[in-house]
Amino acid sequence: MESDLLNIQYQAAAYGMTPPIHFLPLVADVPCVMTFHDLRVPYLFPKAGALRWQAILLLAKTSKGVIVTNPEDRLTLEKNLWNADNADSTLKNADKLIEIPIGSNIKVNPKLQTSNSKKEARRKYGLSDDDVVIGYFGFLNASKGGETLFRALVQLPITNYHLLLIGGRTGSSDPTNQAYADQLDALANELGIADRIIRTGYLSPEETTQAFFACDMMAMPYEDGASFRRGTFMACLAHGMPTITTQPSIPLPQLIHGENIFLISSGSATSLSSTIMELVNDSNLRAQLSHGALELSDQFTWDKIAKKTEEFFESVITTRPPNHLTT
Repeated sequence: MESDLLNIQYQAAAYGMTPPIHFLPLVADVPCVMTFHDLRVPYLFPKAGALRWQAILLLAKTSKGVIVTNPEDRLTLEKNLWNADNADSTLKNADKLIEIPIGSNIKVNPKLQTSNSKKEARRKYGLSDDDVVIGYFGFLNASKGGETLFRALVQLPITNYHLLLIGGRTGSSDPTNQAYADQLDALANELGIADRIIRTGYLSPEETTQAFFACDMMAMPYEDGASFRRGTFMACLAHGMPTITTQPSIPLPQLIHGENIFLISSGSATSLSSTIMELVNDSNLRAQLSHGALELSDQFTWDKIAKKTEEFFESVITTRPPNHLTT
């Protein structure tokens, strides 16, 4: 069956410096839509950043349409692809770039949100009903505040406060993750908190949900601020977890401090530890954050995302724009 459109799901680190993918929109015989999942340029080798960025811009310019998943990336492309002084160019290309968010990277099984399931999950990880469990989901790399998280744990009561790291230790897309994980292991030993940190390792979706519900709250202290580009953050919302995270780098009106999220400054272990204590001592606040997170996550369900994506694909096929985003 002949295709009407080619959609390329692009995450920069996943492609390394492989040349062919970056020229595909130029040679494809059907319209190409590029979905950028993260425009941050990963480390590949010294001085590769500029070359990588030019490769990303080539993909954007030669595609018939571009989808970004978050406001930060949309603003970045608007700034770099269009001349702000040329209103005609901006208007001409405005319908070729669209922001469509991602949803949770874990499908939530609400049947697991029971007191018995929570007890079973805690027993699995050697935790008791009286323990305070702070969760973190995803790989810990330099941008995600691992050091802040560990230093905050030092400031919490030793007796029954634990950190549950949910998921694998490192991924395959960023070669710096392994080195950073080793640094964190050394830091945990240095701070004397290694025995208070529990790593689940890779889990199935159902096991991941169980691990979420074993926690009292989530702490996601990103160095570069909360962002809807992070599927792990979206998973915290979808699970209705009271979540502490850092102020986003650009305004995200959907995140309302004290209603669906608790926002702190990045890089402050003291702020994180004091906020954890505040949530531990305020069950009403935890309940409000949980309720608010669930309401917010309803904006990011995969059926809504699919519908918006389908509508954009249809617009690209119908209009058949020129082969460049800029002229």
